[in-house]
Amino acid sequence: MTTTAEKYGDVTVISVESEFSGDTVSQFRRVAEERLAGEQQWFILDFEKTVSMDSAALEALLWFRDEVEGRTGLVKVCGLDDTCAKVFELTRFDRKFEVFGELTEAMKSYE
Repeated sequence: MTTTAEKYGDVTVISVESEFSGDTVSQFRRVAEERLAGEQQWFILDFEKTVSMDSAALEALLWFRDEVEGRTGLVKVCGLDDTCAKVFELTRFDRKFEVFGELTEAMKSYE
């Protein structure tokens, strides 16, 4: 799995590829912590290339959201495939995060 982060103006997009699971959560946390250290506040988590999520991934998402919101920031989610969208629905994460179909929609929401 690869986790990358790119900054577009005031918004940082963190993308997660392949499986987002216990084995790959540490890379996500490392990338997220680097961006948090840079005092960035607006984030989009792009899951367009993510095929699955497990409970460790969901815990990492809650941790990240709490860290960002504790700094008066905001985290939005986009690009969930059917499987990941179902995970979000069943776990009610769709109520914890603002979810968008595509990255462009999520970017526009920060305007």
